[in-house]
Amino acid sequence: GLGVAACAEVINSPTPSAHYRGAHGEQHPQTSPRVSELRPPPQRYSSHTAHLAAHARVARSSLPKDSSSCTHHVPRTAVLWRMLAAMIIFLVFVQAISCGMFFCVRIPFGHRPYVDYRDLISELDAGTPADAADAGKPAVAAASTAYLQQQLSVPKLIPRAIHQTSYSTRLSATAKQLMRSWKERNGDSWQLRFYSNDACLNFVRREFPEYFEAYMNLPKDVERADFFRYMILLRLGGVYADIDVECRQPLDSVIQPADTLLVGWDDEVGDPTAAAQRHLARQRQVASWFFAAAPGHPVLRQVCDHIARNAMTVFSNNTVRDSLERTGQGVFTDMVLKWALQHPPAKHDDPWKVRILPRVAFGVRASEANDELRPDLPGVVVLHHFQNSWQGNWPAHRKALQNLFSWRRSGSSLLEPLEHVQSSNVTHYPVSVDFYPPFTMMTDLVGTGDRQAAADVSAAITAHGTWQPAVAPFRRPAVVEALVGALSRHSSSMANSPAAAAATAPAAPGSAAPSSSKSTSGSTSTAGQAAAALGSISSSRSRRVHQGVLVDIGAGHGFFSLAAAARGHRVVAFETSAGSLSAFKASIAYNGFGGLIDVQEAVLGAQAGTACLQQRKTQAAAAALSSGKQQSNHSNLAMLNAPGSSSSASSDNPIASAQQPQHSHGTADTAVVGSQDADCAHTVPQLRLSDVLANNTAVAVLRISAHGQEGWILEGALDYLTNDTKPQVIYVEFWPAEMVAAGYSKPTRLIQQLYELGYTDVAHAGRVCDHRWQNVTQVMRSQGTFSVSA
Repeated sequence: GLGVAACAEVINSPTPSAHYRGAHGEQHPQTSPRVSELRPPPQRYSSHTAHLAAHARVARSSLPKDSSSCTHHVPRTAVLWRMLAAMIIFLVFVQAISCGMFFCVRIPFGHRPYVDYRDLISELDAGTPADAADAGKPAVAAASTAYLQQQLSVPKLIPRAIHQTSYSTRLSATAKQLMRSWKERNGDSWQLRFYSNDACLNFVRREFPEYFEAYMNLPKDVERADFFRYMILLRLGGVYADIDVECRQPLDSVIQPADTLLVGWDDEVGDPTAAAQRHLARQRQVASWFFAAAPGHPVLRQVCDHIARNAMTVFSNNTVRDSLERTGQGVFTDMVLKWALQHPPAKHDDPWKVRILPRVAFGVRASEANDELRPDLPGVVVLHHFQNSWQGNWPAHRKALQNLFSWRRSGSSLLEPLEHVQSSNVTHYPVSVDFYPPFTMMTDLVGTGDRQAAADVSAAITAHGTWQPAVAPFRRPAVVEALVGALSRHSSSMANSPAAAAATAPAAPGSAAPSSSKSTSGSTSTAGQAAAALGSISSSRSRRVHQGVLVDIGAGHGFFSLAAAARGHRVVAFETSAGSLSAFKASIAYNGFGGLIDVQEAVLGAQAGTACLQQRKTQAAAAALSSGKQQSNHSNLAMLNAPGSSSSASSDNPIASAQQPQHSHGTADTAVVGSQDADCAHTVPQLRLSDVLANNTAVAVLRISAHGQEGWILEGALDYLTNDTKPQVIYVEFWPAEMVAAGYSKPTRLIQQLYELGYTDVAHAGRVCDHRWQNVTQVMRSQGTFSVSA
């Protein structure tokens, strides 16, 4: 009754402003509302209410006139705001715990499973005049229109659909500009589909109920995005691309009609510690921000099954590596690589193959300007800008949120230790070469394979998909195109020649392949095998009788030999390095080229005999060198040959001495012609090229890559090169300084001999040629009288 009376006193106070006493007796000014606003409407009171009112009047009359207190506490406005803020913080905390970040709840945009790109980039199209857009297109686009139209008419196993995802449909102007690149490069023949988080959730619930629980149990948004990209291509097929990936080339020019899974190498690091510091899943890993697949590819099903089984598994105490192994590039690389090795192109009845493109195609980063793979290279198909990368390129506020909530699995990500990168446990990595028709080369991990022409061949093939000794890989016309093109021209010219008619005539009974009568007894067998290989090529009666043959001396990893075989040409290759032979033979088996390429493990020189590739006293040192992943310059063959046949050094045979520099391939340290030295740990036959080729008419191109030994090889081929059946084209990697070190005192004599033999049409390329050309044209270029186009 007292409290009610006190409140009634305040309400009935005639003054608009009064004082009320607080809980501790202090007085506070209070601006009271008008009485008419607070007074309740008249109503009938009961007797009990009237009795209480009487007690209230008595109590009010006993209060001091200057004192009015109310014990009924009403919450202040500030307290209400604090309560509301606390509720919001709690909801946000629950949201972050359940979804990982603040992007789980999205306003629905409709019932469609995806949004067409044109709805998202229409505002950019409206602000860009058509003429201006056309003016900004490369000039190459107009020239390639006919080719693209031809490609559009060819059916493909991979559907023409591009899928992309993001947190919502509200995208930045940069993201929309990158999305426009897909429309500009591919035209209206490709469907462009966009999915928000809600659309992804509905798709998984509808199409993959068996994966829905695992999808919801994944602890991070980025892991759900990884899972979705595998599922969308497993069900619908097409191309997946991250929202920050730019299209640089039309997809129809990259995707072949028979492709069912097209991926690309992302990065390659030889040191496991360096790979861990760069947050790589493997030392060589497959890019997951862009790949293409036909619907139902078994690799995608295997990846999805792995994620479903391990949705709650902790793979690492490092949050980044934990995600990479659960849904990211770790599991994707392992599954793709395992399937690719088990299903090579040689299995013609298997449609579910994998083609892995070189790094330049899908693995170029716009932010890494110091990398050898620059964004302006012509081989770049897509360019990754890493605008929303979860590995460290997020905006500052999102990085802070990620670090704040990373304790959910393994504590603060700022203090997480680095862990060594897992090994892929493979001997060779397949790379689809930039050549038509495409073929695959088996390569070594960077820094572990043989070197040729002072370059890591495997690293060059992995990065660029091609290789040119001493020439930039993107220089055109390519050396491989020139050589294989010469084989094709030879085939066309020989198709209707008298030699072709004679070759198709029935063979005489008892005829045999030509062999050498000049070979010594120690090399007659091997020389006969090499000649028999060429003889079998030239005596093919019903098929490929007019095909030009490539003789590849110092084949190395077999890049040129494999390219010739890809177009149906026959090849006889010479190689002795164990490392190169392992990769070369693996490539032959992987592509099914066993019937086209014949590999001879022999060296060639000026005289026939036996060559020692490795002395016993250096065998242990060579093994230590190999285990340490240190490789010497690749000379392709240990062709340390001289005109003499004695093992002792002489004025005519300077390279047979023990002071021979170690320029030979692998671990060879000296070569002794015709020697039966017991200290030699590895001997191989040494042949003369004239004995091997004899009068063979099928050889169209001769390639010599010997890193200083090319002079002695041609000395042993002079008898053959003076005949009318000599090859039309000779390709020589010319190393004058190395030739002098190998005992060939006058390297220019080699060029003069070839000129006198009729090889007068000389083309040359290389860094030395480029440097000289720059010096010759410097004055003209500075005066503006010379243009590159001219």
